[in-house]
Amino acid sequence: MKPLKVLIQYLDLTAFVQNAIIRLYAKIDGTNYKEIDSTRRIVADRKGFSAVDVAVDTDFKLTAQSINAEGAVRDIPWRYITEKVV
Repeated sequence: MKPLKVLIQYLDLTAFVQNAIIRLYAKIDGTNYKEIDSTRRIVADRKGFSAVDVAVDTDFKLTAQSINAEGAVRDIPWRYITEKVV
């Protein structure tokens, strides 16, 4: 994978009823995902989440997990914008 700079990642967390933890993972060893960052979001804020200026050169994933059991699966709309690094 060619290096990418993830300019912005958005997650719409308004579907969550409980507070959430957002985790960013990357395959730093080329095989297994390793957590490289995390943040806790307060649902009462009714804000989404955005991560800005994350550079990656391997597969990455972003997860959103409720701190307490939600009781149902939630759809979380998301979007990201990248730029090739030369």
